[in-house]
Amino acid sequence: MLVHASNILIPLSFINNTIAFAKKEAMAEGEAKGERKKALETALNLKNMDIPLDKIAKATGLRIEEIEHLK
Repeated sequence: MLVHASNILIPLSFINNTIAFAKKEAMAEGEAKGERKKALETALNLKNMDIPLDKIAKATGLRIEEIEHLK
């Protein structure tokens, strides 16, 4: 099936594949943001427990500079 858009014929399968790809990308981006948020929360909790910054960085994957700025 073809879709007509501004005098251009686009296969419906192309549109569906593009939408599916965009959804997967959006989900992956959301997951990455969630993982980063959790790492920041964990780092702040560990920092508040007076755990050395180098150990927090190793445990969370964050940079020491990022951890230093957490409040």
